[in-house]
Amino acid sequence: MAADGDAIAAFAAEELAREANRQRLVPETQSALKLDPDVRAWPLAWEQDRHVEYFYRSKSLLTRDRDLPRVLEALGSLGALPNEQGNAAGASAGPVDHALIAGISRVNVHVRDSQHTPDVVADLDGRLGVGVATHEHAFIITPNVMCPATEPEAVITPQQAEDPEVVQAALWPGIGDPSAGADVRISVIDTGLLDGASGWARWIQGVEPDTRADIENPDRIRKGFADPYAGHGTFVAGVTRCLAPASHVVVEREIEVSGFVRESSLIRQIHQALSRSPDIISMSAGGYTRGNVPSLAFQVLWEERLSQLGGVVFVSAAGNDGRTAPFWPAAFPWCVGVGSMSRDGQRRSWFSNHGAWVDVYAPGEDIINAYARLKYMTVDGNVRDTSAGIVKWSGTSFATPIVSGLIAARMSRSGENGRQAAEALLAAARSQFRVGVGPRLFP
Repeated sequence: MAADGDAIAAFAAEELAREANRQRLVPETQSALKLDPDVRAWPLAWEQDRHVEYFYRSKSLLTRDRDLPRVLEALGSLGALPNEQGNAAGASAGPVDHALIAGISRVNVHVRDSQHTPDVVADLDGRLGVGVATHEHAFIITPNVMCPATEPEAVITPQQAEDPEVVQAALWPGIGDPSAGADVRISVIDTGLLDGASGWARWIQGVEPDTRADIENPDRIRKGFADPYAGHGTFVAGVTRCLAPASHVVVEREIEVSGFVRESSLIRQIHQALSRSPDIISMSAGGYTRGNVPSLAFQVLWEERLSQLGGVVFVSAAGNDGRTAPFWPAAFPWCVGVGSMSRDGQRRSWFSNHGAWVDVYAPGEDIINAYARLKYMTVDGNVRDTSAGIVKWSGTSFATPIVSGLIAARMSRSGENGRQAAEALLAAARSQFRVGVGPRLFP
């Protein structure tokens, strides 16, 4: 009977968590959208049912270079090509932006007052075929709920944070074999690395930010409140380093502190990251697309570059909406899509996306690692103090670096490249398949 009571209580707690996420969807998503006025949510009436099908950049489309002539011809016949005066990129630039990656272009379109950009895409689908021209989607750390699956929560006091032994004992997963991940390079595509974080999180010493400025000025943090996404990239890097302490980690800063990033910007950053010859690309973000058509920018990235780099493995979060709709890029067959399960692997996390496209599940609940030393206000008006710099956080965002770290650790032991190590670990995960969860990997 006690076990039944525990199960009922756990179910009730999960239902309360689901409802809390539904209630905070609207203000959190509205706040993020305000930071990029060109990004829209579809359907436009999403406030009524608290569900966003996808995010997109208004008046912007993507197409393969080989399809560009017929896309421009179709847009011209629809009256959807901007004239020189109406071209947002400037009269001299024309309607096409070729400066993405090889094989893909972005097209500025004119949208009549009676239309929205999705109407133009629907017209092109009918004329040219589905997926020839797509939205420039906007991806996010988590589209329909906030702060991956939960908000970061302090686990030790600022006074306790001064004791390295207390800090290290609080971490989950804990710091592993110091030699794990040696000579393995990992690129973390995220919100950047907090300046000075290694001062209170020694296991991330040597982790590098990209060449741009850090995401938050420490003085700004000390003066008040900050966005709870501010420490996301630092947290992910810390989890990676716990599993592969000797790995060389670079935290790219492309995803904004709000959690949003345009598809074209994200692809550019990954393209730049590849120039640094990583073995593993780890990304705790993604998004849904119109009609579940695969993200064109990521597909072209694979065709034109990633597929040519035989050993590089791409690991990506499956998303936190509890849905089966494909979440890109995790849903691509060439990507290791990571869902979340409980620490003991006995159940799939209530928030984790799932389906045949998810490759593996790893612990993503109550992960404990480094975070920004700040205070922030939750959407229900409560102040949360995480000034100790060590927090508990849940989401597929944090199951993902566990998988990336395990791949890096195996590479340093076996001499395998990234894809070989990933395949071996996925085979092991399938041998630990559990009904109701799926293939499982444990730290």
